[in-house]
Amino acid sequence: MRVLGNSPTLFAVLIVCLLLHVVEAQDEVRERTGAHLFARQLSCSKQKGIESKSKSDPVGAANDVLKIKDVLEADGDLWFSNNLVSGTGDDEQVPWGHGAEFKPTPAALGNYLSGYALIPDSFNGFKLNRSMVFRTEGSKSVKVPFYVNANYDADSIERVVLIWPGQWRDSWKYINIMGNAQRVAETHDQLNIDKSKILLISPMFFNQKDADSGAAGDDELYFKNAGWAVGDTSRGPSGFTNVSSFEVMDFFLDHIFDKSNFPNVKHAVMAGHSMGAQATQRYALFGKPKKAYRDNISYWIGNPGSYTWLDEKYYNSSSSCDSASKWPFGFDHAPKYAEKKAKNKESTISRYGDRRILYSFGLNDNGGQSDRCAPNTQGPNRLARGALYVKSLKSVFGDFPSNQLVDFVECVSHQDYPMMAKFRTLEFVFSSRTD
Repeated sequence: MRVLGNSPTLFAVLIVCLLLHVVEAQDEVRERTGAHLFARQLSCSKQKGIESKSKSDPVGAANDVLKIKDVLEADGDLWFSNNLVSGTGDDEQVPWGHGAEFKPTPAALGNYLSGYALIPDSFNGFKLNRSMVFRTEGSKSVKVPFYVNANYDADSIERVVLIWPGQWRDSWKYINIMGNAQRVAETHDQLNIDKSKILLISPMFFNQKDADSGAAGDDELYFKNAGWAVGDTSRGPSGFTNVSSFEVMDFFLDHIFDKSNFPNVKHAVMAGHSMGAQATQRYALFGKPKKAYRDNISYWIGNPGSYTWLDEKYYNSSSSCDSASKWPFGFDHAPKYAEKKAKNKESTISRYGDRRILYSFGLNDNGGQSDRCAPNTQGPNRLARGALYVKSLKSVFGDFPSNQLVDFVECVSHQDYPMMAKFRTLEFVFSSRTD
């Protein structure tokens, strides 16, 4: 058989050239990710353009996101992975860690599905405080445990970061990875971070499974399932079954801004990723921080799976989806804590427009498809919902709120720590430059 004039050398050269062409095409897509799998929708270099645009033109960047191939297709065979970049928040530093020390997250006994039997007590410069009395009724008191820096001078604290956990209720993880992010922030000289002036706090939101399994003490507040993330009321202990999780955050903000506790605090940042981001968005909308310090709070919202939508102009309206306008996706049937604000919808939305918020979205976070119709009215996946929500804010307010920021993060998926360790998040959470 004759192949190319019976020249095996020429044939081999052509094969090598073809392979090099394929590799070069793939390299653009894998660029700087180190991943074995890579996005089919948009290369990292093109995503970088969207990230850059989001700094000055968030709505324009959102429109670019919505042009990504298949991003609006519910069955578009989108690529999705939790491991796009190293640094999952558990075991290693991210490539943009800037040489900062990374401290692994400790393990708990049990899991979020069956309940925790034992949670970490002291680790990596943090400790679990179980002595804070939240409320007293008659002869009974209830406490809310929380993680906090093990050593700090209250008189030196000027900034507090208040962190929601994610779906796993693992507050120890979230304060630990936020601590890792702070160390990255400290390496950026332009942020001028003084760690002696920053305090991290992450409350524990136990549920009934943790109470049954032993992690929650007999006098510690717990909720039903993941109701804590949407302001639902507590389920125990006995005598304390009517406390909203948002009241818990009100309590901590009151504590933070009480001059007898922290005489020099100037600013607080509420932060959450994924389910914690959903909680942060809903608290930013319905929370009741006191007027005296309301303007001294910022909110970081990273990769939420859904939103309380501000109007009823959904991406995928459906007359058969009655739950689209109901809590926690809409204002109808809001829990007792949010009931008054839900009824005064116009003024509540107006105040939300004044909130200082940074929304951060991973440009490869195109998973999160739901079998419930309400989230799907907001978009077919997390990334699409985020971009559509950004566009909805312009529609609701006439222009994108001047107090709010957007960061579409190139080539990061649904990853908590890689999102937290990005520069714009570090600047927003730890520096006073954007307050």
